[in-house]
Amino acid sequence: MNNPKVSLFLTCILVLLVTLQTSTHPMGRGGVADDPHNIGLLILINRLELSPAQMKQVHFVLTNVVTEVGTLKARQEARQQEFAGELIRFIGTRDELETMVHAFKVESQRKALALREALSGLHELKEILTIEQGKILRDAFVMRMEQFHRRVRGENDEELRVRDLDQMRKS
Repeated sequence: MNNPKVSLFLTCILVLLVTLQTSTHPMGRGGVADDPHNIGLLILINRLELSPAQMKQVHFVLTNVVTEVGTLKARQEARQQEFAGELIRFIGTRDELETMVHAFKVESQRKALALREALSGLHELKEILTIEQGKILRDAFVMRMEQFHRRVRGENDEELRVRDLDQMRKS
């Protein structure tokens, strides 16, 4: 894609789609197809009408990014649990606590930077996808954000799935 604004927008969309997908539904052993929660993602992939070459390229890029992001997230979650244990066992002074918390925040910021760097691998996708495919992703992004906001408001998951499948059928 040659338009830098569209490329940047699509990259942001892809980052969010991958992040939302990997953070809300863990991948099964066999991948995306094994998890019934991924029906919407599978429909989206089919709507993109990726050529076989695009599919291979996208799969390669996403596999690398998702693997790296998954590893980083697992390490961060393990460290958060470890830190929670340290806080429970902590018997020091307020100053010692502040030093400990500051060190954890710095460590977390470094890990967040590493996560952003891992996600930067998605920039490769802007050279793979067409403008029309970008429009399809944009529409999917809007729908995913609506789903996310409904979940945050506490709406029933089953009702959301039925409503989302109906929306996908209509579009």
